[in-house]
Amino acid sequence: MYRKEDSRHYLLIACVLVAQLLIAPLNPSRVDGHLNPLFLETGPIETLSPLGYGLCMVLIVALGGIRFAFARAFSLMVVLLAMLLRELDFHTRFTAMSVTKRDFFLSGEVALFEKLLAFFVLALISVAVLHVIATYGRPFVERLRRFDPVGIAAALSMAMVMSSLVLDGGGRSLARIGFPVSAESGNFLEKVEETLEMGIPIFAALAILAYFSGRMKGVNREV
Repeated sequence: MYRKEDSRHYLLIACVLVAQLLIAPLNPSRVDGHLNPLFLETGPIETLSPLGYGLCMVLIVALGGIRFAFARAFSLMVVLLAMLLRELDFHTRFTAMSVTKRDFFLSGEVALFEKLLAFFVLALISVAVLHVIATYGRPFVERLRRFDPVGIAAALSMAMVMSSLVLDGGGRSLARIGFPVSAESGNFLEKVEETLEMGIPIFAALAILAYFSGRMKGVNREV
């Protein structure tokens, strides 16, 4: 249900979404024969992704307090930290291959200790994800039904997670099944993927801001 006091949140979500949709089409893949600095690994879009997850965690602690963050929102904090570390390539930084790939656990070149440690970390993240779904799933659906800005921002964040996963290596996947993609199209898909990944923490932060804004105003937001 629309509430006038939420109008600024709706406006902010709409402005960010429009900006998000325009970044890839309005920025060329190459500038003066080189890759556009905007989309480089050290560029602003790649840098904003981990910063965004860090911002989400800071917002939860700053607006909810330490007790809220590590009691009521602990599983969400774990998921956000995992996403941050994923953006910083921690899943490959200390091992010969990605710990998220099956080959890591089947390879004879990987030490047993590394496999056990990776399994423990991945299990912890999986439990945290399941706890987030169990805790926030029903309230999330209810907020979407009410057209609540928290639900809308969270839905957009999750939509970008799914979209970026689909587009991750999309050009290579299409080529493997007999649909070769031109270099220009491949570069465009990569631009869209990077832009979507940047949007994940941005919309998560907007959901957090809208949630705590409602709490401060006494709006009934149960989780």
